[in-house]
Amino acid sequence: MRIRPILLSLLLLSTMLFLLAGCGGSTVQTDSEETVMDSVSFSNTKFSDSELSEQEKQMMTDVEKMLADIRVFPTGDSYYLEMFAENTTSYDLRISFYLQALNSDGIICGSSSFFLDEWKSGSKLDRRMGVSADYEISDVRISADYVNASSWYHTDLIRPVFEKQSEENGSVHIQLKQELPYTFSVKNYSATQRFTLTDFSVKSKSGYYSINMMIRKDSAFSDEYTLMEYRLVRDNGVVATDGSVSISYLEPGETMLVTDNYIELDPGDYYFEILESS
Repeated sequence: MRIRPILLSLLLLSTMLFLLAGCGGSTVQTDSEETVMDSVSFSNTKFSDSELSEQEKQMMTDVEKMLADIRVFPTGDSYYLEMFAENTTSYDLRISFYLQALNSDGIICGSSSFFLDEWKSGSKLDRRMGVSADYEISDVRISADYVNASSWYHTDLIRPVFEKQSEENGSVHIQLKQELPYTFSVKNYSATQRFTLTDFSVKSKSGYYSINMMIRKDSAFSDEYTLMEYRLVRDNGVVATDGSVSISYLEPGETMLVTDNYIELDPGDYYFEILESS
């Protein structure tokens, strides 16, 4: 069916009126005071390699130096770190902190962040940060965003002071008493067997301390059941705990990963000692 010419004209006229009505409510802003931002926007973020004024460069330098002086401590729980900081700049800062936890391979295994709306010059900060690390934390990095006028500024990633063996701040340190490789004997109901400890490491997570050992069987016969006993001794000579792990079903020459866990050790230095039997 064809649309009559008069009806087509009415439709075109309605469409034009609708478009004119839609455009009538908008205005084009000029470069006036009305267009100046009265709030901070992240779209204005500047970095250390951006084109900065001398004042901006000095502020960036002062903030990054402050980050380098931050002290971070373990808590004995890989889910948390303790952060001590002081605003050593001459500015009252509106600032966000971003902390990365790294494992022994330099891979990020946890992170945390928080925001301070006003951190006055000279003020100190003691903050417990949840990082939920998947492995034992070996190092940390930190960066920050802060406000100056109507812009945010993002610092480089800085390495703060990480005192990972600080006993007074809740650190637990476990090391092997003997030197690697360490050969030892274990006696069970049938005979005495020989093993060699080839590797020893400790990982912590959520208050648990995991002892990981690579143990090779050296004796000339296999056995279904062998129990190796150990103990953890504080550096003051006090035995903190003892226990045993199974290294059974090994053929001569085979190596086994043996793991055991500990809970709620008091801060301090511990020595892991294998108890031999013959």
